[in-house]
Parts: sequence; structure tokens; C-alpha cells
Amino acid sequence: MKAPDQRVINFQTENGQEVEPEAIVFQLEPPADAFRGRADAFLTAYLMLNGNSADPANSVEHIKNLLVTGFYNFAGPLTSALKNAVEQINTMLMDANLRTTSKGQYRFGCIVLVCHHQNKLTIVQSGPVRAYLIGSPIKEYYDPNLAGKGLGISPTPKMYFSQTPVTIGDSLLVSLEQPESWHSVLMNMSAGKTPEEIKQSLVGAARQSAAGMLLHYPTTVFQPSPVETNHSDGATVLDRSVRQNEGGRNSPKQPPLISDGSRRQARRSRHAQSAPNFTGLVLWLLNGIRAIRQATTKLAITIESNLFHILPEDDLHPSIQSGSQRAGLITAILLPVSVLILAQLVYSNIGFDARYSEYLELARSNVIAAGASSDINVKKTEMSSAINWINKAEKSAGQLDPEADSLRRLVMTELDGFDKIIRLSYVPILSQPLNLPTAINRMRASKTDLFLLDSVDNKILRFVNNGQRFDQDNGFTCEGGTVSDGQGGTIEMGRLIDMVPVSRALQNPAVVIAIDENAHLLYCSPSGRPVGAALKIPDLGIKQVGGLAIYERMLFILDPIGNAIWYYFSDDEWQFSDAPSFPFGAEIPGGMENATGLAVGSDSLTILFSDGHLSICAFSGATGTATNCQERTALPAVASDGADSGEMKLAVYTAVQITEQPNMALLLLDSSNREVTMFSPRSFDLQSRFKSLAGASDPFPKTAVIRLMAISPNKAIFLLVGDQIYTATLQ
Repeated sequence: MKAPDQRVINFQTENGQEVEPEAIVFQLEPPADAFRGRADAFLTAYLMLNGNSADPANSVEHIKNLLVTGFYNFAGPLTSALKNAVEQINTMLMDANLRTTSKGQYRFGCIVLVCHHQNKLTIVQSGPVRAYLIGSPIKEYYDPNLAGKGLGISPTPKMYFSQTPVTIGDSLLVSLEQPESWHSVLMNMSAGKTPEEIKQSLVGAARQSAAGMLLHYPTTVFQPSPVETNHSDGATVLDRSVRQNEGGRNSPKQPPLISDGSRRQARRSRHAQSAPNFTGLVLWLLNGIRAIRQATTKLAITIESNLFHILPEDDLHPSIQSGSQRAGLITAILLPVSVLILAQLVYSNIGFDARYSEYLELARSNVIAAGASSDINVKKTEMSSAINWINKAEKSAGQLDPEADSLRRLVMTELDGFDKIIRLSYVPILSQPLNLPTAINRMRASKTDLFLLDSVDNKILRFVNNGQRFDQDNGFTCEGGTVSDGQGGTIEMGRLIDMVPVSRALQNPAVVIAIDENAHLLYCSPSGRPVGAALKIPDLGIKQVGGLAIYERMLFILDPIGNAIWYYFSDDEWQFSDAPSFPFGAEIPGGMENATGLAVGSDSLTILFSDGHLSICAFSGATGTATNCQERTALPAVASDGADSGEMKLAVYTAVQITEQPNMALLLLDSSNREVTMFSPRSFDLQSRFKSLAGASDPFPKTAVIRLMAISPNKAIFLLVGDQIYTATLQ
């Protein structure tokens, strides 16, 4: 049969200028082998895809082939064929998304199919799309329940069907997220306008951005179709039940959309007992109540024949002395209680599952809305809402099925991208958990070793890499008390405060240097006894040793109470025999008495304070001056990691370290949000946030905080969580 005289205009403007349309338009004619009911049906598709997936399965050509086979080769009613075509595309997108979400790739879509058949248009919409027939009268086709829905996000796409006669001069407009001004323009538009005039009116009303497809029928159409029952506006709107069961009992049986049995098994595992379906729910409840009444009546008679006979007849109220009255009274008491129990059972079997599905549908709606928006703030808001709904779904059901877990991974990948989060795969490294982890208050790492300061036993523990895990070196001795000074005398070491691993390239066998509360140094080596040394104390004295740092041959001591930082130069044997220098001139960072940490780089000196804020100062060891100290505060908020309640917490930094050259970076431990944040050392520009894997893949104990952090020179990160230490490589 001859194709209808149909003009198609696919348009998009940005700020009033024509741009290449993002939407894809297909015009399909019946192939030679089309099902006999499709031979005179002509299909136009308007498809909008969003996402970053490069999976060839969802290529444009593949989608076109699915439309042809799904519609023209489907043996069933026309509306069933349209439904089948949409479902074929949805299944393809769903399967592709499940394969690629772990890589942070996805693709979603919205579609409108317009079938021209016998002077009549049959329209199916999926996603937040609208359609207007511009004729006499103007008709709008829109289902608000499709807002936020679409293709590729759920195995059962929601669709809206409508039918309308079409006459010469009519135009059909299809658009996604149209401007609010369009509705009034379209509903007041006079019939007979050319598509160019319609487009000009719409672009002018939009002012900034506009996109849509116009189908115009200027001359001939098919012969009139048989008379159908219409609504008052002249458009035949199919009942929405076609979405679920088009064609009745005689329609051909459809294959299952999802063949992955693991999804169904996961859903069944949430509810061991099968619940009755909603269709038979009322009958099931009535039968249950009838059975309860019979049971309570029998129970009432039993109680009446035993319990009431225990009491003297005279003690009974006259109105309940008869057996039937007493049985009725007990039934009246037991029946409501039994109904409440039955209702609870119904809710347990059906209510939780319905609520689970509802939460996931809301999450999918948020994801669709995020994909349809180009505003980064809207995307982030929608994705954050989606993860909250997914968290609620998991809480209501106890676990997520594979499809929902895949959705969570997709959402988390998007949220991570917004917040510069990089997920690291942490692994535990200690062969034996720590006996008293709370006693460890410092942790440092070299290229090969890991050192822990035990504040209870006042000693340093050494852990050595055995290839897979780290074992404690029980022969390593590094502790307070009386030690040799290396020159025939002794030094009494007090409470150890901090430590730093040292390079073994210098002429000293020590692998770590510790400092005590009296500014005495302790040199510890794997094969010998520790050796102590006393530093020269400046004239102002060192009021309190609060921390230790080393950069090249300079050793820095943090003195919070003394409102100072002191640094010493070493010789080739890591001996510090000269008096210290003071890096500040007249400018001293405020609140030094609250300083808790210190990190030094090639040209910067960073001080961490107890409230989590920082002072970052320019520093040069050659000139011995530090200037331009700037106060830096924590990031305002961080995104939920998807494993907690979704609350957003302020960052509180508890540890600081600057990595070695090349690519120096300032790393801060944010214990409250279980992350390590990386900044540029001087400008404090955010580079990355390092977090563990989300959800069930997170190896950290769920409620444990990250207590300590250490970064090795080869960019390995170590975190003390609970009684175990975890490691990963920085990217």
C-alpha cells in the first residue's frame, strides 16, 4: 500500500539558534515479510537517549532493527505490536546497562511511536514525553504518571496508548520536557498552520531552548477506517490495562523479558512464603475472616464450658449467664484480635514487597530525571534522592536483588563522579589482628615497612611485608626507658610522642626515628639496640612536643604550647647537632595551642588543628622563612557513600601528610566520612576523594571509624580500622 503523504521535521534550538537534534527519528515502512496485519502500517519513532555507554548493543542501527522486528514481525493486535517493540528496546537497554554499570556506563531513553494505519494514528509514549494533535480541535496526549519513567531503567517499561483520526492539514507535535509556555501556545493555535509556522511559534515561545518532532499531513491520507467508539474529544484512548495484558486470553504468549533466574531467586529469597496476588486478595481475606469466625466460635464454646464453670453462677452478670450470650461475648473479643493478626500477616507478605518495589520505582524515576537534565546540580540532586530510595528499599527488604544492586552501583558511580570520589579496593594486611588497637596512636609507612606507636607499652612496633600480608617483627626493639647514647653514656627516654621512617641511603642503620616528650630522639634499626640522642633546645625552650616531620634533611618539631615549630638540619648520619631554626617571622598562625599535626613539602608547610581546619604556609628551607600562611577549612559537605542512612556530614580532618616527589599532594584523613581527601599542597584545590567500595563490597566494619592513616613513598595508603589495617594503592 502507498505510504501516506507525511512530512517530518526534527528540530532543536539552543538560545534561539538551530543545532543538531539530539533526538533520533526513524520512518519505517512495512518490509516484504511483514505480518499480514502490519502490511499497511507505517511507523515513525522519536527516540531520545541519554548516558555515556559505548556498548554496541544499544547502537542506533540495532535499535532500528529491533523496531522493525518487534513491530512488523509480531503476530498480534497492532497495539500489542507497538508494546512489543518498546519492550524489545527496553530489554536491550536494560541488559546493556547491567553489563556496563560496574564501569560507570549506562544509557536510558524516552520514546514515542506513531503508527499511521487506515486514516488513524496510534501513539505509544514511554517516558516524560508529550504529544499534541494540532488540528480541529487541538488534542493533548500526556500521562503525568510517566514523568521520570523511561527505557533502560526497569524490566517493565510503563507506556501510555492513544488513538486519534487524522485529516488533511493536521500536524502532530512530539516533545520531551517542553517549556511551560508551549502548552498555552499550542492549545490556542489555529488549525491549518504549516509545520514551519508551528515551529516558529514554538521556538519563539521557548526563547532559549526547544526540541521536538513535527509530523504533518498536507495532502492525501488513507480511506476512512471503520467507526470506533470515541471519547468526547474525538480521540480514542485505549485503556491503560493494555500495558499489562493487551489482546486478552487469545493473544500470543510473550517470552519473559528477563531471563536471568538469579533476579527471581533473589526476589523469592526475601519472602520465603509466597504471598497471594492482588487479584484474589479480597476473596482470600473474606475466606480467612470466615475461617477465623468459625475457629473463634468453637474456641468461645470451649472457654465457656471450662472457664465460666470455674466461677460460681452467682458471680456472673445476669446478662451473660446464658451459654449463647457468653459465647458471643468471647467471639466479639477474639474476632477483632484475629483480624488484626491476619492483617499483619497480609502486610508482612504483601506490604513489604510492595513498598520495596515502590522505593525502587522512585529511585528509577530519579535516575531518569537525572539523565534527562543537563544541569549538574539537578543531576546530583536526583541521583542523591535515588540512592536514598535504594537505601530505604534495602532496609525494608533486608537486601537488594541483583537488578537493584546494579542500579545502586550505577547511581554511586554517578555520585562519585560529581564529588571526585575514587573507589579503592582495600584489603586487610595484618596476619593477626591487633590485640589492643586503641593503644596505637601513630602509624607511619616506608617503602617496605609499617610502624605503629603503642602508647600503652611506650614502644614502636614494626611490621614487614611477607609478599601477601604484613607480619610483626618480634625481634625489633624500639621502646622508651634507658638507652645508649652511642658515645658510652645513656639517655632516659620518656613517653614517645611521634616517629618518622627515614631513608636508609644515609649513613645510619636506623629505619625509624622517634621523639619523646623531652625532645630526645630514638634511633631504631632492625639488627641492633635503639640509640638515643638529645637535641639542642632553643633559648625559648620547647614547651610541648606535639608532632614530628622530616623533609629531605630537615627535621621539624611541632610545639603547640610554645606557639612554635622548630626545624633542624642533619648531617649524613642523621645527626642533628646544631641549634634549631624558627620558620616564622612576625606572622605566626593563630591558635597554635590547638595544633595536632604537621606535614612538610618542597615549598609548603601545613599545620592541622584539632577542629579540623588547616594553616598552609609557603616555606623554603634555604631562606628559613615561612610567609603567606592561609587558613583553610574543611569541605562544606560530602556525599553519602550509599551504605549508611544517606546523611551528609561535615568533614573533620584528623591526620595530614604530604606525599613525596613527583606529583606531591596534600592528603587529609576525614574519619567521620571514612575517606582520604587529596588536595594540591599550596592552592588547596580538591583533586580526589578516596573511599572504599560502596555497599556490601566495603571491607571495613560497618560502624568502625578510620583512626589512623599512613602513606608510603610509593603511594600505598594504609588505614587503621577497628583491629585491622587495610591498604590500597592511590590512583
